[in-house]
Amino acid sequence: MSEKSNRKNYQNRQDVFVKDPIIIRGVQNKAIFGLSSQFNEEFPSQLNGILAPEEFRDTLSQINKILSKQLENNFKWLIIGSIFCCCTFGCSILPVVVINNKARMSIKKLLYIENHRLYSRLGIEWKLSKVKCDSNALMEYVIIIDFAPTISLYQPV
Repeated sequence: MSEKSNRKNYQNRQDVFVKDPIIIRGVQNKAIFGLSSQFNEEFPSQLNGILAPEEFRDTLSQINKILSKQLENNFKWLIIGSIFCCCTFGCSILPVVVINNKARMSIKKLLYIENHRLYSRLGIEWKLSKVKCDSNALMEYVIIIDFAPTISLYQPV
């Protein structure tokens, strides 16, 4: 069963409450292949009482550290690859793709570890997902904080 149909099944029941996910977008204009160079560390108000602001900032600062380290090299390789693209029949762009995939996989691994260490106990799951931009037809990577469905204890089944 897919995640969307599972969410709809929970929403159809009256004794199960599903909160809307929180989407954290990149804050800087510099993005290579949809992966922004930094995510916003501002604590969302929907997480009040669920998660400490320090844990939220700690996780996002670890993600931003990975991005700044990987995308700094990625930007240099993109410029060099663009200069020599005609001579190498496009193969000079491959290091940019590899570095971008490495950064994406590092973030997913970090989120997997953090979900199992802390967030699964709180009923939260962090994911790195590709979504369509609001302003144009391009795709961008965002962090989605999804809540586990909660069942009302006071209503009979």
